[in-house]
Amino acid sequence: MASMDIQKANILSKIQFLNQYFSKIETQKADEDVAINLDEINEDAFSELSLNFEETFDTELLDDAVDTLYSVMDVDKNNEISNSELLKFKDIFEKVGLTVGEVLALYNEFEKEVSNDVDVVEAKSFEDIDIDIFKEMISNYPKLQEIIEEIGYDKFFDIIDTNKNGIFDSDEIAKISGFDENEADFSYSDLQNIIDENGIEVTDFQEKVAKEFEAMKAADESNSKNSENISSSAQKSSYPASNYNAASSSGVSYAAPSSSASTSYSSSAGSSSSAVSASVDTIESLEEQKAEKQSELDTLNSKLSNIYDDSDEQIAKAKADMDSAQAQYEELLATEAENKPLVNLLMEQQKDNETSIETNEEKIEGYDAKLTQTNEDITLKNSEINSLNSELTALQNSLEAAQAVEITERNEAEVEAKIAELNSAIEAKCDEISAAQDELDGLEDDKTTYEDKISNAKELDKSLRTERDRIENAIAAQVSEETKNALKNYQSLRTQYETTKDTAISDTKAQISEVQNSIVELEEKISELQAEKIEKENQISPWGNYDAKRGQALAQAAESLYGGVTQGSGSCALGVSEAFDLAFGTPTSGHGYQYGETMSNMEGWVEVTDSIHGTEDLKDLPAGAVVSWSPYNSSGLGSTYGHVYITDGQGHGISDFKEDISSTYFDKGGTCRVFIPV
Repeated sequence: MASMDIQKANILSKIQFLNQYFSKIETQKADEDVAINLDEINEDAFSELSLNFEETFDTELLDDAVDTLYSVMDVDKNNEISNSELLKFKDIFEKVGLTVGEVLALYNEFEKEVSNDVDVVEAKSFEDIDIDIFKEMISNYPKLQEIIEEIGYDKFFDIIDTNKNGIFDSDEIAKISGFDENEADFSYSDLQNIIDENGIEVTDFQEKVAKEFEAMKAADESNSKNSENISSSAQKSSYPASNYNAASSSGVSYAAPSSSASTSYSSSAGSSSSAVSASVDTIESLEEQKAEKQSELDTLNSKLSNIYDDSDEQIAKAKADMDSAQAQYEELLATEAENKPLVNLLMEQQKDNETSIETNEEKIEGYDAKLTQTNEDITLKNSEINSLNSELTALQNSLEAAQAVEITERNEAEVEAKIAELNSAIEAKCDEISAAQDELDGLEDDKTTYEDKISNAKELDKSLRTERDRIENAIAAQVSEETKNALKNYQSLRTQYETTKDTAISDTKAQISEVQNSIVELEEKISELQAEKIEKENQISPWGNYDAKRGQALAQAAESLYGGVTQGSGSCALGVSEAFDLAFGTPTSGHGYQYGETMSNMEGWVEVTDSIHGTEDLKDLPAGAVVSWSPYNSSGLGSTYGHVYITDGQGHGISDFKEDISSTYFDKGGTCRVFIPV
């Protein structure tokens, strides 16, 4: 668990941790030719160091920390970091969540010397190597390797291997190594130019480090201001010493919370653990994306229709060329047919055959267009049924939850009404699913019909084209060289037209399929959010008896004491106790995690933990709710005493400071108990 804490720390924290670790294993004494022993970096080593490790935003320490790390890495003590030295430490950086790029960017920031061999490879060594050998070679240059791995070896190799023969040749190497006017080597500047020229997005380490540095500066300044605010606020509180036991009201040392895409929690009140995904997407935004994809799909379907009827620009040109050659050939053939009865007979057979082929092709294209549309309808109908089934599951879950609610005099009518409403909604949803399934069955029948018709028409097309070849061969044996050449030209352009059209149809269908898949994915996401919405809307709220007057009084008391404080001093429980005293004339006691027990024993409060399924539910709590957190993964007091705050009804928690309610404590392994005044 300690190693995970380090991976989430900022750059300064990671470097300070490394410096402590290197000091412990005396890395500076390592043999120059021996890499650092990763076996020594284990969970116990991390845990031992992290127990005494204190996160800090003090930017003045960063310069010293970088100096120390630089000294450790400079194994040969020549005041310059070489590529071989960088290789020794690369795996350790990754172990604590640092990248080679970040370290080198810091060295640049603080003007530390780095050898030129860190990002320069002799270009000639690349000649005639395949991708596997290339990977092996680049692994010896961590800075280049980091960028190329982010791009992807296959993608990078494909960009350079322009003749697609699977190896780098001299011309390709000369081209990629010539960006910095030095064809003798392949450098980071060459790589950067390749990235820019091909529009590839990769991490800008220098910018990333600069942003981290600025964030630490801002946090450092914020800490100073918060210390002043906390001191001032404490003076205003003047809490009676006789009612306060400092040892029993310790709170949490707080670091600014971070948001997360997913939240997990388990209630200490006995509810089962639950995982909640908090997607940044909303139903509205997903519907907008779906509408855009649908518009794209309509455009592609229109394009496919144009290809079928030869109005597509490229197809139209190919057909015009073919028609022109056909007219020239038929004119010559008609002249010869005047004096040659056999040629005249063959010419008539040819016309009949062409008419049959064209008629049959129109049928194939018509059936194919209908099959394409039917497949699209089937995909959408399946997606609709999946969505309906998700909604049905959500309704059934809501019904189970409603049936499990403990009946009291105050909620009996509400629970009975909700159960009746859900049963009715479930019946209606089942009818919708049944109707949609009938429609899907009809579409599947249509699909089978069109597939059979296409199969039969293609068999006929095959025999008609065989007959066409026979007739044209017979004609070629009877006509002049000029007419024969005209026939060959017509046949060539006809093949070109048919190939162009078939390729365009195939490519457009592939694009249609890709967009359809995107629409299905969006519909699945929409379905998930709608199901979540259904369950949330059908929850029987335990807050029906919420005492708004007392809740507002407690929230206002907390706001007046600590609403202007944005960084805690580690006394969250004291802040909550003071708010209770100010609002109700009676202070509370206990550590942050003990407030769950404290509140459960207080008259006029009810636990609603079972109704909390994640961060969004916490944000929706009314003013004056009390949220008690168990100890969680932290380098501060939170690992021992947990945390507690009072909600303000606006998505904030107030203790000895005011914070945005987020997934931070869930993410760090905390569990919560929640109480409201009734």
